[in-house]
Amino acid sequence: MTFKTKTLVPLQKRPDAIVPLGGFRRLEGSYAIAAPAQHMLLPWPGLEHIGWASVVVLSAPWDFLMLGRLAVLLRQRYEDLIWVRLTPQDDDPGQLLLTLLGALTRLRTVQSAEVWRTATHWARRGEWRRAYQLLGEVLSAAAARPAALVLEDTEQLHSSRSPPFSLLVRSLKSAAQDGLDIILAGCVQQRSWHLFVDGLVLGPDELRLDQHAAEHGAAAAGLELTPAILDRVVTVTGGAGAALEAIFSVGTALGSAALVEPITRASSRQELLTDLCERLLTRTDDYTCTALATATRLGMWHPGIAASPRRETIETRDPPQPGSPWWLNLADGWRQLIHPWRGPLRSAQRLTGLDPAELTVIGDHLAREGAAEQAIFLYQEAHAADRAADAAVRVAEGLASVGSWAALAQLGEQIARTSPATVLNPAGTQSPDAQPSGWRRLPRRILRTSPWRRQNPPSHREMAARAPTGSVTAEAPELQPAATVHLLGELRVAFGDRCVETWASGRGRAVFEYLVVHRHSRVRRDRLMAVFWPESSADAARNSLNVAIHGLRQALHAAAGDRPIVICKDCCYFIEPDLGIWVDVEAFEERLKSAEQRLNNDEAAQAQTDFEMAVSLYQGDFLADDPDESWGVVTREHLRLRYLDALDQIARLRFSTGDYVGCAESCLRILSYDTCREDAHCLLMRCHSRRGQPQLALRQYHSCATLLYQELQLLPAPSTTELFYRIQRRENVLGHDRGGARDVGDSHEIPAGALLIERGLVRGVISRVDVHGYHQAV
Repeated sequence: MTFKTKTLVPLQKRPDAIVPLGGFRRLEGSYAIAAPAQHMLLPWPGLEHIGWASVVVLSAPWDFLMLGRLAVLLRQRYEDLIWVRLTPQDDDPGQLLLTLLGALTRLRTVQSAEVWRTATHWARRGEWRRAYQLLGEVLSAAAARPAALVLEDTEQLHSSRSPPFSLLVRSLKSAAQDGLDIILAGCVQQRSWHLFVDGLVLGPDELRLDQHAAEHGAAAAGLELTPAILDRVVTVTGGAGAALEAIFSVGTALGSAALVEPITRASSRQELLTDLCERLLTRTDDYTCTALATATRLGMWHPGIAASPRRETIETRDPPQPGSPWWLNLADGWRQLIHPWRGPLRSAQRLTGLDPAELTVIGDHLAREGAAEQAIFLYQEAHAADRAADAAVRVAEGLASVGSWAALAQLGEQIARTSPATVLNPAGTQSPDAQPSGWRRLPRRILRTSPWRRQNPPSHREMAARAPTGSVTAEAPELQPAATVHLLGELRVAFGDRCVETWASGRGRAVFEYLVVHRHSRVRRDRLMAVFWPESSADAARNSLNVAIHGLRQALHAAAGDRPIVICKDCCYFIEPDLGIWVDVEAFEERLKSAEQRLNNDEAAQAQTDFEMAVSLYQGDFLADDPDESWGVVTREHLRLRYLDALDQIARLRFSTGDYVGCAESCLRILSYDTCREDAHCLLMRCHSRRGQPQLALRQYHSCATLLYQELQLLPAPSTTELFYRIQRRENVLGHDRGGARDVGDSHEIPAGALLIERGLVRGVISRVDVHGYHQAV
């Protein structure tokens, strides 16, 4: 694929969309709305639900989501439409804030510069909540009613417990309550409950198309397919609308007959799309292949992307005609690569890669447009280390402007890995093992004073210091831990900025986990043999232990260097005592202890901060990637209960301050771990009642009753049933209870015969409602 030298009109830019933040901006295509389609549009009955709730979550694989059809419907229903396409980099609070602030510049009524200055000022100080609250308020106030905000690919915020996800949720909830409808596309279903307790979640079952819709789409595309072929394609695709659109577009380009054999032969949706992709690529010119190869990296394409100021550009082409199989046409000449083609195109042999010259031209264009962060990846792929370093300087300015220190540290590590060594040895030649001193040192320097540490939390000694505000203050360099170990969730071990990437054996990793947990004492060899090889003979167990320790030391040596980590002395094994080590389990327990002390001292605000910090440390169950290790069962259950109790405390503290949305979110998190936690159901009912939504409170009672009966053959506590009746009578709900205890200050008695009514009510719920559906709802 080569560039032909012909003139190309430069990309059109919006003057009000330019924000002076160095090299940190999203491409204009990230906010472009799909242009009105003039080719076939498949009917999508599932979209009729949009408008029933202020928040709609399209929770299905991308092959189900027809974004062009969605844009057409939203243009018809809303006066103002804001569209944001998220990227993997948005899984960082600062970068997500910049992305969403970029969307504000498309609302001409917004004083963009003032909003940017205020929000970034708060972000640099670590006051993310204030920055995101401003974002939600401005979005709600600036858009003309009726208005909607579409967030595409929210799955890029991969962890529902990550800071950007929770901040996004809180800011959008307030906006939704003020009349701005929210549509989230691409959020996996098991995480959708984290978003909005009163939102509408549409999964694959609601969005699936039937044969009637396929017949309509084929007719609109001018295809002549038999009912048997249409039935087959619906079966193979599972009724995925976007996949059907892509398949019918290929039929429009190649003819109906070209679809019959692939549809008949395919056994899965992915196999069919891959086959059609290969057939279509054989008739695709080099220009389009270049565009497709770029779009597999960026998700979108614009003819001006390949332009260079010092040379003519690639061959001028008209925008693709309606019905182009590859693209969804967006505003201002942008084109989005249709999602069903992304997987097949990444593995297509004809698009194995772009040559360095092409990558450099595209990277130069992105850097000029302010999207230097995307340019870095292209420069590194082209082995243009000098350009990557120059772009990194511009990106660092933008990250620093919003206090995104963790991302800035990762940027330094990324550049350091690809930068050539420049340190000379005494002989005057370049040392092959030398590391760049600037970029390589940046992560530790930045993380040392970061107010938001995502990968390297504060050290053990820093936690003990406990600043009065509950935040982590900067300490002297010697207080930084030499090693960090995460045992909650996936095991992660790092020595400074070097992570342990691979483990020689599962047993060696398990022995290391055991030694870390018991690192304040020495563990006898016999004890390790009994724990990990209880059924082996003494000689066999000793040999297995020696093999495991040898592999463990090799794995640690790759990250820790020559410093000994695991010591053997007097038939005992232990972690080097002088090694400064931070363990998330210990930090979790210490934060909870601090929170409980503050709670006892009537310092509710500080206690809530400590509880929230403890919850943020809990990234999963103890030894989640080694669930079969019997020695960790008791600790796992203990920490899980402590985590749930912390969530319970957060929920009650939020309820007491009137933060009913935040309280409901905490309750739902509890119920995701334990669906039979009756106190969480009750508190969630109270939140719904306080927010003026008694219908949701009554439904929550039905969910509680069904789950208790199904899982434990129990009925709700009398106080829970009484709460149900009080909400049903629209009485004022005061206080909050714990585990079915009587409400504080409650003088009501249970009505006569209430227990019999309760039994009948529960049995009626069981008979009318599918229990599996209740599990999915909760």
